[in-house]
Amino acid sequence: MGQVDYGFKERAYVLPKDDCFAKLFTDIEQEDGKLSKIQGNISILHTRFAEVNRFYSVGKGLSAIPNDHAHPSIDTKNRLALFHNGNIANFTELWEGLGVHKAQVEVSGGFDKPTDSQLIAALLAFQMDEGLSLREALVNVIETKILGTYRMAALETGNPQSVFFVKNSGEFLIG
Repeated sequence: MGQVDYGFKERAYVLPKDDCFAKLFTDIEQEDGKLSKIQGNISILHTRFAEVNRFYSVGKGLSAIPNDHAHPSIDTKNRLALFHNGNIANFTELWEGLGVHKAQVEVSGGFDKPTDSQLIAALLAFQMDEGLSLREALVNVIETKILGTYRMAALETGNPQSVFFVKNSGEFLIG
């Protein structure tokens, strides 16, 4: 077990099987893993625990975070991959506003709502369904729908040579 400081008042202890890098390598080795859906030669390393408040408790640290909460978030038609960090302040409003389209949003097993990242990927996908490019969808979703803080990287799985970066807080380290 390795000790990791996530900025909480106490330290979180992560079992090797729950470590994000271990999960990445496990996924790569599986034929049906999430990463097997993407072809290309660009890699994005993004470390964070999605929805950490769902899994962190005082005295217990972090429990096992499901693999389907790991990034990237991929839309249900496998057209885009989204990496997201931040806090979407109007998540509930956006989720409730989808109405009948909720069924088209990937939701991690055992939960009744998607992560904020899964919701953003779905919003982008809905825009692409209307004929917008990923770039146009990003601009539209950012300018007209999302409130909060974010850093995102997005790419089309059919054209993984182009990555779009969008942020309104924090920094990107690109190398």
